[in-house]
Amino acid sequence: MVGRSSRRFVDAILTGAGLASIALAVLALAGPWLGICFILLDGDSMAPTMPLGSLLVVATSSPAAIGSGDVITYRTGNGTLVTHRVVAPATVAGQPAFAVKGDANPTPDAGLILAAQVVGQIGRAHV
Repeated sequence: MVGRSSRRFVDAILTGAGLASIALAVLALAGPWLGICFILLDGDSMAPTMPLGSLLVVATSSPAAIGSGDVITYRTGNGTLVTHRVVAPATVAGQPAFAVKGDANPTPDAGLILAAQVVGQIGRAHV
């Protein structure tokens, strides 16, 4: 009797894992049409809020919707993606820009991030 119950439990777990995998695959494929992308955090500058290895959902956002305290992902001049928290909105030549800082970093990043560099904003949820 215990064997049958254990088998049902294992089947339920495997089914749930399979459905979750399919859902993630659909989201990843549909992401560009939904205005989202997924990135794996490969640094520790946002720890402990977002530890190394966190899966982040990055959603496109208008620069006007981004303010102090929001977490954004942006592309550096060499194409590297960086995820840091906005410490102050700013403007450069009349265009939106942002001063940013990693939560674990002692000081803000050098220079401002232009709105054109912003890939998107991180929502409250991350894995």
